[in-house]
Amino acid sequence: MVHDLKLNPSDKKEVRRELEQSAFKSLEELGVKPNLSGVKSKDFTFFMAKVNSLEDQAKEVPGYWRCRGDLDLSLDEKMSARMMTEAPPEPQAPSGQAVQGKESKTPQPAPRAESTTKPKMSSTNSKAAPRTCKVMKTGVRMAKWIRQTARKIRKSLSGPKRRSRIAPAQAAETQSPRGAVCPPSGTPATPRKQAVNSVDTPAADPAVSLSSHCELLQLIQQDLEVVTPREVMDSYYNHLEFIAEKGKRAPRLSLLLKHTVDARKRAGPTPH
Repeated sequence: MVHDLKLNPSDKKEVRRELEQSAFKSLEELGVKPNLSGVKSKDFTFFMAKVNSLEDQAKEVPGYWRCRGDLDLSLDEKMSARMMTEAPPEPQAPSGQAVQGKESKTPQPAPRAESTTKPKMSSTNSKAAPRTCKVMKTGVRMAKWIRQTARKIRKSLSGPKRRSRIAPAQAAETQSPRGAVCPPSGTPATPRKQAVNSVDTPAADPAVSLSSHCELLQLIQQDLEVVTPREVMDSYYNHLEFIAEKGKRAPRLSLLLKHTVDARKRAGPTPH
């Protein structure tokens, strides 16, 4: 059969048509109809049993398996030959002799060696100085400046000191008793000492000294709230309170400072 098909290839169409018709007929005999969308499990087992019985009968035929193997082999050979003919030819690489012939005989410069030094790249892991250190340093400097300014204000308000001879009884009264704790240098003077100074020495004009120093304090108030810590702001407002107490002779300036201090107290503690 295979030999006849090789001699007459035009018979393949007729054989294929006959095989399809016989396959459809056998399927219809088994119960498979073309209009059915699916096969039930019960019918499928019945059909498979019939197919297995037919295969068993075909195995008893002497040349069944040999003819089937020949057909499969011939079909595989023809399909492989057809694929080889239809496949596009692969581009072949040029031979070594042709490449050597195309090479220019002029001397070429040597390739430049790679530099060992690598350019510096910006990395995200670079350690930057924390901003808190700068803030703390600025706050310490500002606190020092505020203390110095407060001392100048106190000196300008108290006026120049004059040496006066005091009687021993008055000197004993003015001296502090043994065991008493003297106030620190940064704290304002006691009311008793202020009264003595105001009587003994003429005080300077508070309006001029207060306005000159308070204008500077008010100008840096906004910057202090941004870059200084809580301790510096507290000391700053303490100095404002001291200036407000000293500025009783300048009522407008004293009222302005009082409003500033009250607004500070209502706002609460300054964040870091």
